[in-house]
Amino acid sequence: MAIVKSIVAEIRSLGRAEYAGHHRQYFQCFEGGYGDAGDEFFGTRMPDIRCIVKKYLGDISYGELEELVSHNVHEVRMLAACAMAGMYELGDESARKKIVDFYLKHARYLNNWDLVDAACHKILGRWCHDHGDYGILRRMRDSKNLWEQRIAIVSTWWPLRNGEFGPTIEMAAKSLCHRHDLIHKAAGWMLREMGKRGAAGHRALIGFLDANAGTMPRTTLRYATERMPAGLRRRYMEK
Repeated sequence: MAIVKSIVAEIRSLGRAEYAGHHRQYFQCFEGGYGDAGDEFFGTRMPDIRCIVKKYLGDISYGELEELVSHNVHEVRMLAACAMAGMYELGDESARKKIVDFYLKHARYLNNWDLVDAACHKILGRWCHDHGDYGILRRMRDSKNLWEQRIAIVSTWWPLRNGEFGPTIEMAAKSLCHRHDLIHKAAGWMLREMGKRGAAGHRALIGFLDANAGTMPRTTLRYATERMPAGLRRRYMEK
């Protein structure tokens, strides 16, 4: 479709070869890495991708969105993720449900942590929070797919930003025995964000750490305590 060709051409034109090589290593898109070894990169930076999203957002059809999200170039899939978040933000209830269904159907293409983190909380996290039902995230948490598991945790960023800490605590607790560092990082990040949400968030984080610091993955603990006063952080890190 013409609009897809235009978008891909713009993303390519703003790419830089040195960034492409760096991104391939940074996102471990090589044999033995956690990323897709066949992933291609143009080396386009996020600010440029966001500008292209704004330019085309009102014109992208679902057929074109499907082409974009399944594209073999990483930055094109990133644009699709950002476009989905924008379409959700602008949509009514019916349009938002359609985006949620589309996101879930195509989540397999969001196969790296940046593609997950860019939009999942703005779509699934917001939908679940607004409807008071976290069944979608629990199903993704119990998936065998690493990226769906990360979606489940990072999506709780929306409810915790709106004063609801339970989903973050639940997902973080379920991740404590996970084997992958990317899940440990996500859980620690969300716990740290929870601790930044005023006195109530700080109490919730302290309660979680008091119960789990001695047995939780060190990466999760390090991320969760990153913004704490040095003495308090040391106390938990030494457990």
